[in-house]
Amino acid sequence: MEKEIWKDIPGYEGLYQVSNLGNVRTFKNGRYGTSKESKPLSLSMCGKYLKTNLYLNGNGKRYRVHQLVAMAFLGHVPNGRGTLCINHIDNNQLNNNVDNLEITSTRHNSTTHKINNGISWSSRMAKWKVEVRLASNNNNKVHIGYFDDKELALKIREITIDNMHLFNGNKNEFRNLIKNKIWKTQYQYFSLATTGT
Repeated sequence: MEKEIWKDIPGYEGLYQVSNLGNVRTFKNGRYGTSKESKPLSLSMCGKYLKTNLYLNGNGKRYRVHQLVAMAFLGHVPNGRGTLCINHIDNNQLNNNVDNLEITSTRHNSTTHKINNGISWSSRMAKWKVEVRLASNNNNKVHIGYFDDKELALKIREITIDNMHLFNGNKNEFRNLIKNKIWKTQYQYFSLATTGT
């Protein structure tokens, strides 16, 4: 089990701390230099991200948890919509472990997400969701399925794109046409992973 390490949140020293695992805490009297007990802060969803509110001199400010982790552990300085941003390496916006975060350029971040376009993390299912856009209608998507492994999800999406020529206008029929190809790929993928070849 990974050891939890706590650090002060820059600008809120003596009031709030964040851990390498993405937890946030405060101290009942605002000071933790003595033996006062810490209190975990409640987190809530803000779009796809976890957020919390921090208060200084009676003024509150909302932060996304991954920002706080990056500020304390990676030296990130929030700059609004600037040239740098924080990327979730595994594309799971709920995984705020410092090992899953990197400071990168907004250009690199958008390129990374473009490569992974068509797969996204479903927090409801706790799996990778695969869907493709149909060429005939850019807003029309075909849901392919949910997968435990990101690499497998990317492979399934690639197979689906390679077989788009089979699409005849019927989403369900198209999904059924590629179903056998998907299951065959899953079997081969897990066989290779198990044997290590």
